[in-house]
Amino acid sequence: MLLLAISTLAFGQIDEYTEIDAVVRDKYIKSNDAYSIAEEISYEYDSEEEKIRTIFVWIADNIEYSYDTYLDQKENRSERRIKSKDPEERAELIVEQKEDDLSRALKKRGGVETDFTFMFIKMCEAVGVEAGEVRGYLRRSERRIGQMPRRPDHLWTWAMVDGRKQFFDVYLGAGTFDKKTKEFTKDFDGNYFMIKPEVLILSHYPEDSTLQGIEPLLSQQEFADQPFRLRSYSTSKIVELFPKIGTVPTGVTEIEFKFKFTEGEIPHRILTYERRKLSEQEFKRSDDGYWVLNYKIPENRPRQLKFVIKDSKLYEHEALIYTFAVE
Repeated sequence: MLLLAISTLAFGQIDEYTEIDAVVRDKYIKSNDAYSIAEEISYEYDSEEEKIRTIFVWIADNIEYSYDTYLDQKENRSERRIKSKDPEERAELIVEQKEDDLSRALKKRGGVETDFTFMFIKMCEAVGVEAGEVRGYLRRSERRIGQMPRRPDHLWTWAMVDGRKQFFDVYLGAGTFDKKTKEFTKDFDGNYFMIKPEVLILSHYPEDSTLQGIEPLLSQQEFADQPFRLRSYSTSKIVELFPKIGTVPTGVTEIEFKFKFTEGEIPHRILTYERRKLSEQEFKRSDDGYWVLNYKIPENRPRQLKFVIKDSKLYEHEALIYTFAVE
């Protein structure tokens, strides 16, 4: 743990959870019971936030997305369908099915999205933290800016931390699934832990609008129209951006981009990536704290413009993608 802390400090990436994460990852957990695991990994900590962090890290590090499980559930869809029309009985049967799936996922250390979210909720329950599921839409590609996903296709969670509802996506925090190769790559991303609602709404839209966590609430079309948030957006420290519509219309020859960063944060450099070329742009600091770029659009309009934020000479964060409409 000492070596981990020293090496992390050396590369400037230490944060408030470094020690907790190291302790959780150092534990050997043999149990396949959600309650037992949650109690074992969190007993050293007192606050709700610390306990939830141990749960988030353990699941993200130990559970993989299983494409085989997805295929099995798809093949046996008719057998798994809950046929009862009685609301209470139906709810009980759904929970029973989730419990069975959770038991299988913990034994295999692999499951599908539902298993990630239900596991998180059950483990929070084990340590006395209220949590629940959020069902909604996930923006998966910059090619579909302006288009709402056809149906709700993603699950994430909320949990009460010190009396406030916070949001988590432990499935995306665990890694990435490649639809072409059908392979899941473990890649822990702590940005999905207690993710700020104003960041979450760039990619996640809940069916229950009250779970957006922002004011004013966005309509589905406003959500779909936004620039596309990339994986490193949170670490870029952007807190406000303009324009809020991610598609630059035809006929426009110049557009003003404005970014505001976390208070006290000054980006080392702001770069753009277009036509496979990364270049530094001349941003100016405005009196109201925005970094402003007046971007002249080339006659041969690019398909998209990616913004990359460097917070030091070493670290860069791919943050946003805007696209250009074609005639």
